Amino acid sequence: MSKTNQNDTNIFDQPGLKILAFVVAVLIIASMRASMNSADNSAESLSNFNKELEQIEENVDNLQARIEDSKSDLYQEKLQRNELLRDKEGEMVLQIADSAYHDNLQMLQSEQVQKKTIYEEWQQVLGW
Repeated sequence: MSKTNQNDTNIFDQPGLKILAFVVAVLIIASMRASMNSADNSAESLSNFNKELEQIEENVDNLQARIEDSKSDLYQEKLQRNELLRDKEGEMVLQIADSAYHDNLQMLQSEQVQKKTIYEEWQQVLGW
């Protein structure tokens, strides 16, 4: 028995085996750190995904609210009047060109409009 114990102790005392054990331990530690980094990256990705999901859900809620608003009678009438230029029976729709509106607005803002009486303004409109 003393020979067997002596051979067993000789195997564990060999420097090659110690180096091999050290290398295996370093590889195991490196693998565990890589796994931890991977888990951290996965957690961060999951957090980013949840933020994107919340934004998408908010957009969906906003779009659903717009859809509900578009179903209202008031919106339908606004759409027909403004965009489709439809009118009710016996009603005339006048559309003012944007450039004329802006020209008149600029003229009013620059105070180039002379103060006239109502009678003078009507004379100008009627061309008298």
